[in-house]
Amino acid sequence: GVGAQCTEYGVGDKGLESHYKFDTDFAPEEPEQTVVRYLGDRQLATGGADGAVRVWAVGAGTATLTLEIPHPEYPAPREKTPGMYRPEYGVTDLTVQDGIIVVSYQEPVCRLFDLAKGKLLAELRPYQTDYFFRSCAAAGGFVYTGERCRGRPSYVSQWYLPDAAAPTGRDGADGGGKGRKGGRKGDATNRRSAPEVFTNHLRNIASKASLSRSYYDVRTRPTPYSLSSCVLAQRNYLSRLAVAPGGTVAASADAAGVVRLWALPEMSPLRVFQGAHFFPVSGFVFLRGGKALVSGSPDGSCTVFPVDPDARPAAGTLLSKTTALFVLLVLFLAYLINFFLELPSSPPQAL
Repeated sequence: GVGAQCTEYGVGDKGLESHYKFDTDFAPEEPEQTVVRYLGDRQLATGGADGAVRVWAVGAGTATLTLEIPHPEYPAPREKTPGMYRPEYGVTDLTVQDGIIVVSYQEPVCRLFDLAKGKLLAELRPYQTDYFFRSCAAAGGFVYTGERCRGRPSYVSQWYLPDAAAPTGRDGADGGGKGRKGGRKGDATNRRSAPEVFTNHLRNIASKASLSRSYYDVRTRPTPYSLSSCVLAQRNYLSRLAVAPGGTVAASADAAGVVRLWALPEMSPLRVFQGAHFFPVSGFVFLRGGKALVSGSPDGSCTVFPVDPDARPAAGTLLSKTTALFVLLVLFLAYLINFFLELPSSPPQAL
């Protein structure tokens, strides 16, 4: 919630009982905690308006700061004087996957850090021009980011983590920002097959034809921290993004209260819940091993959606729109060629 403190609660005889509180944000102006994530093993990760991510060891009535990752351009928030704070430094979301902590900010950048040492691994930039990251999630060797821009549709991008990519050059990142140098040798199983590459080519053609501005990677051998796909996700302002345990289903929501489910890693639509809330969705959580999705909203409502974590798009639907557009394009080109071939080479002579 709004404020600079985090509170630990426990279940007692009278229900939830407050154990203790501790400050998590140290911005000189308007300190505000914005994100709290439980990492397991009595560890919390918090992000705030001061642009810093902090990892805490909690328990026994105390909270101990074990790691602090300040904003690169705001290195010591507790030592800055009032007037130095900039709103774009604030953390909007964070997630942890395979020892990597992913952080999105108010500015158009998403940074990946080593959770053990706090070392910067990569910087991701939105694929769409003038967009910025609102939310992030990670699962199954991929990072997922929600990108939005006021007055425009919102997108969800998929980025390769080292375990899902095969680096080929000295610099691990290709189009995704500053990557990890000296990438490890890629495995042959990480190569994208020829049918997959062809499918993505067709998807890109369909995207240009439909003006959706979506993009699908067509490289046969991806690199760490590079873009895998960028898909049109919401027609409205994206408010939240989450991935189910196991990394097979993702959920996105917008300011109109519309919730969408996506099949991963294909980034194919599964289901749409219209009018789930009257206000923007402010929080997501998957329960029961990914079989239920709970969403909350400032309208005071909490909605539970059934989710099948093993659901896949019906056979033949992944390329249904793409194939249809491609066939129409081929037919149109054939018609134009036939039309010009049938034109007379010279005007008819008058009798």
